[in-house]
Amino acid sequence: MAPAKKKKGGNNSSSSAGRSPAGGQRRPGAQPLFPGEAPAPGSGAASVPAVLEHLENLHESVRNHAYGFEGTLLFTNTVGLLVMLHTLYRARMPRWANSVVLATVCLLSRHLLMRFTRPIPGLPLGRQLVANKPLLAVCVAEAAVLGYALVSLQARHSMGAVLPFLFPCAASVALFGRLVPPLPDLRGDGGTPPGMLLSDLALSTVVFRSLETLWLVSAVPLLLNQQGYLFYASTSAARLYTILSLVSVVMLTAQTFVLNRVSLHVEAIALGLWQRPPKDAPEPDGAVEWTSAAPYPEGQVVAHNGVLYRAAAPRTAAEPGCRISASVHRLFIGEGGHPSTSAILNGLSAALLALLAAQLVLVAVSRYWVEYAAIMVPTAASLCLVAFTAHDHLTADFGQRKLRPGGE
Repeated sequence: MAPAKKKKGGNNSSSSAGRSPAGGQRRPGAQPLFPGEAPAPGSGAASVPAVLEHLENLHESVRNHAYGFEGTLLFTNTVGLLVMLHTLYRARMPRWANSVVLATVCLLSRHLLMRFTRPIPGLPLGRQLVANKPLLAVCVAEAAVLGYALVSLQARHSMGAVLPFLFPCAASVALFGRLVPPLPDLRGDGGTPPGMLLSDLALSTVVFRSLETLWLVSAVPLLLNQQGYLFYASTSAARLYTILSLVSVVMLTAQTFVLNRVSLHVEAIALGLWQRPPKDAPEPDGAVEWTSAAPYPEGQVVAHNGVLYRAAAPRTAAEPGCRISASVHRLFIGEGGHPSTSAILNGLSAALLALLAAQLVLVAVSRYWVEYAAIMVPTAASLCLVAFTAHDHLTADFGQRKLRPGGE
C-alpha cells in the first residue's frame, strides 16, 4: 500500500505512513517492498519509499538510545574494573593500577566516540573524522591519554604489560579490517558488508565486544599481577566475573537489538521460512529445483540437496536447510510492533532484574558486600535504560505498517 501524506505541523510517520487509500488499492507507481515482486492490489504490502522514509525517521529517533547504551556500558565497565581491582588487591593496590584504569577506559570509550559519527556512504571514515573538528579533537585527546597511560604502565610495570591492551585492536583489525568493530544500526555504520546478513553482523559484534570487555576488565588485571600484591578472594572474584559477564552480554544484546529491531524484522520477512513435509506425508506434486534467482510464494515445494521443502511464509528467499536463516525468521518475525510488546526486550529486562535480585542476595549474605553493592549501581542503571527503551514511544510503532506480503 502506498504511503499517506504527512500531516501538517509534525512528523507522524509511525502512525500515518503506510495507510492505503479508500478501498485498500495501491496507488499507481508504488514500488513493492522487495525487488522483483509485485504484490496483488490490496495485499497490504508496504512500498519501498514508505519503508525507507520510516526507517530514516526511526533512525533519528533511536540515535539518542545509542548514546545512552554506550554511555551506560562505559560506566558499567569502569565500575566493574575498579571493583575487580579492589577485589584482587584490596589495600595493597599496585602503582600501575591507575594506568590500567586510564588505558581501559580509553580503549572502551572509542565505541562511544564512533557513535557520534554520521558516516556518509562512499566517504572513508578517516576523512569524515577530519571534517568533524570537535569529534576529531576528542579523539586526539583520547589517543594522547591512552599513550600516556601505556607509557606510564610500561615504566611502572614492564614492557610486556602494554601488549594485552593492543590485543583487542589487533583482533578487531584481523576480524573486521578496522580498529573499531562495526557498530550495526539502521545506517550509522555505513551499511552491512556485501553478502553478509545484518543478523550475522550483529551477532559477531556482540560476541566480539563481550569478549573484549571481559578481557580488559577481568583478565588483564589478573595477568598483570606481580607477586606480593595479589589478594584474590577467589569466590568473590568469580561471582563478580560472572555478574560482569552477564550484564555486559545483556546490555550489548539490548543495544544492538534496539538499534536494529525494525531492520531485523524486515530481514526476517525477506528470508522467509522453509519447512520439511512430514515423513509419512505423500510426495507433493509440482516440486521444482531450488534456485536463488527469485523468492518463492507460500506453499511452493522445492527440492534442494535431495530433500523436499515447503515455503511456510508469504515470501521465502532463504536457502532451504539453513538453520541460521530459520532462526532469524523465528526470532524477529514477531518484532514489528511497538517496543513494549517486544518479547526480546522484555526478556532482557527480566534477565537484568534477576541479576539485580541476585546481587541483593549477595549483599545480604556475603562478607564482601561492598563489591556487590557497587556493581548494583550500573546494573540498576542498565535495567532502567532497557525498561525505558521497551516502553518509549519515540522508537515508533511499526506494527501498523503491514510489511508482510499478503498482509497479516
